[in-house]
Amino acid sequence: MAMETVLVLAVFIVIGAGFALAGVLAYTGRWRSWAASMRWWEFGKRPRFGFFCLFVGIAVLVVPLSVVIHEVIGVEAIAKAIVWLAIPAGALALMCFVGLPGFLKPRWYKEWVARGAIQHEVYPPAAPGAAGWLRKR
Repeated sequence: MAMETVLVLAVFIVIGAGFALAGVLAYTGRWRSWAASMRWWEFGKRPRFGFFCLFVGIAVLVVPLSVVIHEVIGVEAIAKAIVWLAIPAGALALMCFVGLPGFLKPRWYKEWVARGAIQHEVYPPAAPGAAGWLRKR
């Protein structure tokens, strides 16, 4: 494998892993501040950016991983099977623009929406002065 190919695969793996990590943190509820505001590209009533990160991360990650598996192990069937995972992950990422089915949303998100999607529950307002600066960090 050429050095340029290895570098391109490494870049895609790092980008995909970053998105996947952010998505896992959002899905588990450890990162909730993304739910405080809608992005310009989101349609509907509630933000879904954290879920978008998860599905984009999976879609971006599986393609270079399949190339690495094909090169290292040499089994083309496994590599092709892994690439097919990118299609449903990409479709779910596109669904995040308009909404996700209820069974794909985590419990904390459904409970937050049921309580009225109060913004300060996911991103508390900052206190004035130094205390506010510390809370934002």
